Amino acid sequence: MSIYVLDQFYLSITLLVTVGYQLAFFLVAYTFKFDKVTDFAGGTNFVTLALLTFFLSQVYHTRQIIALLLVSVWGCRLAGNQLYRIIKTNSDRRFDGIRENFFSFLGFWVAQMIWVWTVSLPVTFLNSYRLSEYDPAFGSATDIIGIVLWAIGFAIELVADLQKNYHYSHRSSPLDFARRGVWSVSRHPNYFGEILLWWGIFLLCLQPTLSSGISAGWASIAGPLFTMAILLFLSGLPYVEKPTQKKFYESAEFSSYQDYLNSTSILIPMPPSIFARLPFWVKQVFFFEWPLYHYSPAWEANVSSQRIYSTEDLEAPN
Repeated sequence: MSIYVLDQFYLSITLLVTVGYQLAFFLVAYTFKFDKVTDFAGGTNFVTLALLTFFLSQVYHTRQIIALLLVSVWGCRLAGNQLYRIIKTNSDRRFDGIRENFFSFLGFWVAQMIWVWTVSLPVTFLNSYRLSEYDPAFGSATDIIGIVLWAIGFAIELVADLQKNYHYSHRSSPLDFARRGVWSVSRHPNYFGEILLWWGIFLLCLQPTLSSGISAGWASIAGPLFTMAILLFLSGLPYVEKPTQKKFYESAEFSSYQDYLNSTSILIPMPPSIFARLPFWVKQVFFFEWPLYHYSPAWEANVSSQRIYSTEDLEAPN
């Protein structure tokens, strides 16, 4: 029988563990100005919550075991990859200017607490005291689709990171790198893979909610939705896309990069030969080519309050 801890859905205990876990790593990072533990703390926190709720539920059925394995594989890979990246670069530029400020640096860790706890909700609800007693036989459509989505998303994210690590190690041309492998069909395949795999986890964990009729279980959809919100509006595409466009705008490779923008989807993989022919409104509506991701050069900003609404507008001044 499942162990009752604080509430029926393990929301309180997972929140407390997450806060304590992140604060412990924050104190190490702030005290020693040590960037290497930051993303490691995020990835391993997912594994910690999955293990905690799995053993509290004391329901060791196929669905619970698979969910634990998938989250653990993803979390360990994320932690390992990010730790490797920071060891190679020796610092994380995200924290330049804030790692010395206690409250500014703490703000990042609070955001990481929210991220870990929210995105873990599908597994938390699956293993919860209230829902773990409802365990329909494994093999439903949502189970299979969920595992397939996770596998595809994980493979895309893994290959994207391996290609990126190889590029950084060999210092190849950014455009040569971008035109190969998964980066040739998506400007951010790692983000697409992460979104896909968390929708897969949500579907895998959904069956007890469907069979029990307990509407509270639908709150777990906040996990994949939060992942999408972060990558589409916060630390994902907005954080990376504009600076990259600015860097190329100021370089001799601008014309080639403009061709890459016009022919390569920002998120959803699509063959360049097809994507380049799509009307721009189709790219905006179905492929997330939104103005908020487009760099507006200073010279154009001075002309009027115009903004770039297509990559064709991103042209160098005469």
